[in-house]
Amino acid sequence: MGHDDSKAIAMEYAQALFDLALEREQLEVVGQELFGLGELLGGQGGFSLFLESPSISRKQKLASLLNIFGGRLSDLVMNFLKVVNRRGRLSLLVAIVDCYAVLEDKRSGVAKGKLTTAVKLDDKEFGRLCEQISGELGRKLSLESETDESIIGGMVLTVEGVVMDGSVRRSLQRLGCSIRRQMGVRLLSNSE
Repeated sequence: MGHDDSKAIAMEYAQALFDLALEREQLEVVGQELFGLGELLGGQGGFSLFLESPSISRKQKLASLLNIFGGRLSDLVMNFLKVVNRRGRLSLLVAIVDCYAVLEDKRSGVAKGKLTTAVKLDDKEFGRLCEQISGELGRKLSLESETDESIIGGMVLTVEGVVMDGSVRRSLQRLGCSIRRQMGVRLLSNSE
């Protein structure tokens, strides 16, 4: 199964859980429990490997899930974990948690993204820039900051897969292409 297939399947599971949580008015509880589970899976490599291992039976995995989380998670999340286990999809649990977060963000109107600058911005500058960009886009943003000296200056903003490149590096590339096109036209017209 390819990465895109796994992502699509994870999104289907996340959407089903999200819809049930919304219907039962448990979005906040389910989200908190899932994100806690996601942190556990991210921090405990052994637990993730256990859940993903094809050599461990679904029955053994279910017994472990019940032992670890029984009484600690809502019935909705526990039943969801049982279904995911029964269908042999526990290896997608981290991706399901990520997809659930995307669905929560969409519902609340928050867009996630990354702001890349050539130099590190202090917290005040970063906050001001985030507010300005949010205002321009007309959406709340949750941005992560990254530095990349190779962009020379300006910034590159990526929001939900859309890249807006306002870097000096990109401007220089466009200028170079424009000069080459103009020079090519001149060279062709001079040779005629």
